[in-house]
Amino acid sequence: MKADLERVKILAETWKPEQVLSWAFATFGNNVAIATGFGVEGMALVDIASRVNPDLKVFTGDTEFLFPETYDLMDRVEEKYGIKIERLYSQLTPEEQERAYGHALWARDPDQCCTLRKVEPLSRKLATLDAWVTAIRRSQTLGRAGVRTVDWDANFNLVKISPLADWTREMVWSYVLKHDVP
Repeated sequence: MKADLERVKILAETWKPEQVLSWAFATFGNNVAIATGFGVEGMALVDIASRVNPDLKVFTGDTEFLFPETYDLMDRVEEKYGIKIERLYSQLTPEEQERAYGHALWARDPDQCCTLRKVEPLSRKLATLDAWVTAIRRSQTLGRAGVRTVDWDANFNLVKISPLADWTREMVWSYVLKHDVP
């Protein structure tokens, strides 16, 4: 697998997102899923992936503090694509977290809050997969500038696939508008 991954890492840099996703679905089957926070890139990715594989798996972190508009968007995505979005939750309810860590943990210790409500649920989910698909782009931040389209994710010990890695913001918006993405 490691030798194959090294070869694919190089080849995938020339592939279109559809080709990357086709390879991912063929290679990993039910052990690959798409992560999204429902930003414009994530919405474009879900739309592209749904055209490649209508049975795609999508998950998101649900901190239980999301905006009502985000929950509404999730409902519309499920309806449009005929999927059920898996919502990842903290092992602590908001009430249990407040009892254990005090009121407004997000304001006093945002790192601890994010670990409890985002990182830990994501880690649990990724431990069940062989690969995950993200909507990150190289031009989003300096920290993402070196992201590869396909790579080994040493943080979570699985393959990380970023089909939109070389897309610009303009390409994302053009796609979303052209394809009537929610």
